[in-house]
Parts: sequence; structure tokens; C-alpha cells
Amino acid sequence: MISRIKITHILTYLGLIPFVGFFTLGFMKPDYTFHGINAVQALLFYAGVIAAFVSGTHWGLLRGHDNTGFMMVLSNICALIIVVALLIGVGHLGFGLLAVVFILQLWMDNILCQQGFTDREYLEIRTIASVIVTVVAMIAGMIF
Repeated sequence: MISRIKITHILTYLGLIPFVGFFTLGFMKPDYTFHGINAVQALLFYAGVIAAFVSGTHWGLLRGHDNTGFMMVLSNICALIIVVALLIGVGHLGFGLLAVVFILQLWMDNILCQQGFTDREYLEIRTIASVIVTVVAMIAGMIF
């Protein structure tokens, strides 16, 4: 049987493949579309979905615990920023807002770890993934 941490590692790293793949495809074949959506748009949409998933994960961890109101509000603010980024679309601001959300979510992950909601190993995985997706979002915002 595969351990919970090993599954977390596998799923997190598999989830990075579309970030790098869409970014690479958008850079190498900017005119390629699939059902009217180009790779850069797909990157923005995927980044938004993943960021929303992380906000939901934070919400789920905090729900039912005392003194977590600020963090719950912050997870909702992240979700609202994601919506704005997706409505703005591809460009400096859309990808920039998503990069800000990924940074806020990593900050929240650090707090959640300090408060005992998650463990250090999970924080390490999230840190690696967050750095990668933030850098991809920032570069995408600069070149697309």
C-alpha cells in the first residue's frame, strides 16, 4: 500500500506537468489551438483551477476549528482574486494576480504548519510546487 505522503508527492508533482507543458507549448507553438483555446489560455485556466483547489483545501482544513476566521477569510479572498484573474485573462495582470495568490497560499501553508494543521513534509512539497508555479505564472505574465 502506498503511504499518504507518497501519494501526496506523486499527485503534487503530476499536477506540475500541465503548468510546464502548457507554458512550453505556448512558448514553442503560440498559434496552436485546441477547440479554440491556445496553450497560454489553458495555462491561465489550469493555474486558476489549481489555485482554487488549494483555497478549498485551506477552507476544509480550517472549518470547524476555533480562531481561524482570518485564514478562512483569506482563503475566500484568494478565491475571489482567482475569479478576477480569470476574467481579466492572459497578460501581465491575469498571471500576476495568480502569482500573488500562489504566494499568499504558500504563506498560509506556513501558518497552517506552524499551527499543527499540516506537517513539515507537506509544507516542503507545497513550497517546491508553489515556487515552480509562481515562477511559471510570473514568466508567463512577462512574455505572453
